[in-house]
Amino acid sequence: MRRTICILTLLALALTTATIVVAKKPAAERPARKQGPGRHGPGGPGQMPLVPPGLVNQLELTADQQTAFDALAKQWAADRDAWLKENKPDSAQQAEMKAAREAGDRERMQALREQHQGKMKSLHEMRQSYVDKVKALLNDDQQSILARAQEHARQHRHHHHHHGGKGGKGGRPGKGAAPADTE
Repeated sequence: MRRTICILTLLALALTTATIVVAKKPAAERPARKQGPGRHGPGGPGQMPLVPPGLVNQLELTADQQTAFDALAKQWAADRDAWLKENKPDSAQQAEMKAAREAGDRERMQALREQHQGKMKSLHEMRQSYVDKVKALLNDDQQSILARAQEHARQHRHHHHHHGGKGGKGGRPGKGAAPADTE
């Protein structure tokens, strides 16, 4: 019995020490966090797929629909990536946002956020044009599934935005929209 207690105590001590060592590592030395399929989809902001894979499965596309969808998704990814490359914030913009955040300058942060949202609007409009092309491929039942997913995502974003998700504590975004976010 004593031996078991000793072993458990040593194990607990080792785990505690390991946790402290990892926590004290500078952020640059820690493993990078993976971007999950949250608000922005796999890969982070701007990397959202045309239609989330789970929703594509729910749509039960025919072979012809799948072929057409794959072509649209590939073209969307290419156009999205080109847009992101062209509109990537430069280091001066990032430094300005960081300085405003560190200074607690909410007005400047809001102005910079609005500027960013204005730029993102064209990306959202481009994505919506692709989603509209996907809708044209679907039959009535599939369109109904897509519409329900879009409404769910819209409600989730509305609830999330109005209940502290976006720009919540410390200006950090919340966990994000439902995986069926297709808008």
